[in-house]
Amino acid sequence: MWNAPRFALKQMKVEVVGNAVELTESIPLMENEEGRNICNPEKALMIIDSFSSYLVTLLKNRKEACMKLLRAHLNDIFYNNGVTIAWHRKDGTTGYFNIPTYKLMCEAIQALKLGNYEIFLNSKPMIDQAIKAIMNEPSLDHSDAGPFKFSELVSVLCEYHIMPEQHD
Repeated sequence: MWNAPRFALKQMKVEVVGNAVELTESIPLMENEEGRNICNPEKALMIIDSFSSYLVTLLKNRKEACMKLLRAHLNDIFYNNGVTIAWHRKDGTTGYFNIPTYKLMCEAIQALKLGNYEIFLNSKPMIDQAIKAIMNEPSLDHSDAGPFKFSELVSVLCEYHIMPEQHD
């Protein structure tokens, strides 16, 4: 049975914009323990813990794919400054291998394997690599892990990606 929400919408605005009708609803701010943000550090750590082996697999796959591409194009390299290696692809586009990013994937894998989830979550570059690994996985498994939904993992990664830097 559906329970009515415990709040009333303050207003609904309807207006014609261009060739469409736009509806706008105002929802009051409601902060409470039940609805604490997913960026709650304890919950975020539990989510990363639940998906850690999955993230390790994704990051390993991405790391191996990057190395495979570099090896496949060793004869096509036209630029290497010790940070970025670039090559021409047969289709005329350019491929890149970034050495610090590759090393960072190795560090992220190690942090996750050792259960250093705080180090992982507090490193925007590691978060970015995990997001890229998720985006580039062709056979992505959206299975839940323990009590957490796959969408919660993606939310944590995205939210920690955009959070302001924490300086101690």
